[in-house]
Amino acid sequence: MNFDANKTSLTNSGIFGLPFSKEQALLQIIPVPWEVTTSYRGGTSLAPKAILEESAQLDLFDTDWKNSWEAGVFLDQEMHDDILTESKLHKIRAQYIIDALETSGGLTVSLSNQQEEVNRAAERLNKKLFARAKSALTEDKFVAFLGGDHSTPYGLIKAVDDKYFENGFGILHIDAHADLRDAYQGFTHSHASIMKNVLADCQRLKKLVQIGIRDFCEEEFDLINSDDRIQCFFQKDISNRLFTGETWASIVDEAVDALPETVYISCDIDGFIPKLCPNTGTPVPGGISYEQFTFLLRKVVEKGKKIVGFDLSEVSPGPEGNSQFDAIVGARVLFQLSSALLHSQKA
Repeated sequence: MNFDANKTSLTNSGIFGLPFSKEQALLQIIPVPWEVTTSYRGGTSLAPKAILEESAQLDLFDTDWKNSWEAGVFLDQEMHDDILTESKLHKIRAQYIIDALETSGGLTVSLSNQQEEVNRAAERLNKKLFARAKSALTEDKFVAFLGGDHSTPYGLIKAVDDKYFENGFGILHIDAHADLRDAYQGFTHSHASIMKNVLADCQRLKKLVQIGIRDFCEEEFDLINSDDRIQCFFQKDISNRLFTGETWASIVDEAVDALPETVYISCDIDGFIPKLCPNTGTPVPGGISYEQFTFLLRKVVEKGKKIVGFDLSEVSPGPEGNSQFDAIVGARVLFQLSSALLHSQKA
């Protein structure tokens, strides 16, 4: 392949300016521009396109990962437009439901029927994405999902659960929210319910390690304390430990050591400090820095964990899609996740 990473990326090149085809790439990134159940600010369905546009501006060489990208990364846009069209249609329905719940606390028969249709649409999407991810995993490729809201990775996590059944796997979950609500606002596959669904439906999930959580309800807190599979590093506790003299390195060691050898990473951008994601749908004060995030990834790899998949969600370039900064940060987070996966597999 005649490609010089030191030169300017060509217009209309692939993700990160790379020239790989779907067949050549070891890692396939699937954009999922779906934000039907977002309950506050929107725009995350515009993220895949915005991140693709900004990704060509970053440098490919990284002193941690060297040239892991040489194993090949490809953004597969085959389903992008169809998913985006469906998202726009069902988001309108979902918004009527959310508005009714916020104003009256209940739903009419008509809105209840629409809620069921939204749930059926999410089920169809998940089945389609599960089949796509499983097909790639069967071909010994690695798969990542680029959302969209945080409900989107369900199909991929189920495919990982299906493939890595012998020894099980763990999830490293970076987020401001616990996402352990039971069908939040009546939506079975709400962005606020992804980890509750995964815990219920993934038989081989051994451990869910959560980092940066700082916004949750009492039911979620009770579940965290009652389910032995969950180990949560609440942001308040992280901060208190740092304030009293502990290091980020010691906290990260504890978190990574809790994970089994096979790891899936689920990264909601609002797990970061808000200045890195000012337009994300549900920002929360606090969070981890970009440097803390990259240190965490390095430790996952240094400790011999095998990253087998990941998702990045809730990046929002604003409702009009014109905030470049969110996409710039999202592109770099995506590159770090991609490189860590490939490096962990010694690709």
